[in-house]
Amino acid sequence: MSWEDTTYGRERNLTGATIYKIPLGGTEVDIYFTPREMEFIRLRYQEELSVKTVADKMHIAERTVKGYQRVVYTQLGRRSPIGTTKMLIKLGIVKI
Repeated sequence: MSWEDTTYGRERNLTGATIYKIPLGGTEVDIYFTPREMEFIRLRYQEELSVKTVADKMHIAERTVKGYQRVVYTQLGRRSPIGTTKMLIKLGIVKI
């Protein structure tokens, strides 16, 4: 199994993760999204569902959905849903 330390003091299991390269300050940085994070991204950003609806569809707590959202924001270096959505579209993860 592959593990990554996070800024929140927790580890993420990166087994089966999808790797994307994002431009950052003239270089490219690898970011990793687990299969569950990709499912969250699809529901929240592609299908534009609310946190509560995403939680219901994924059979998890709303707090867990907010945790996935925080991971995505951190990975992409964004602080808002709009900035996050724009970057996901730019990377080809979310289709418009």
